[in-house]
Amino acid sequence: MIVLTDSIAAPLAEYAEELLLAPAQHSVISSSNAPGLVLIEALVSKFSFGSGEPQEGREAYKCHISVYGGQGLI
Repeated sequence: MIVLTDSIAAPLAEYAEELLLAPAQHSVISSSNAPGLVLIEALVSKFSFGSGEPQEGREAYKCHISVYGGQGLI
């Protein structure tokens, strides 16, 4: 089981085969979900587009995010 959490003290951490830590502390926002979202985005990108040629992966990613108005992001 893969567990994504902000602390090794999380209840599921002891059962994890892989533990992915994304701390939620932030100097301005007391509890931010941004680190977890960034980690999820990186994993999805790697597993979705990491098997082909780099250019093909970028083009596929552009196509996927264009629906959200992300044409100029990459």
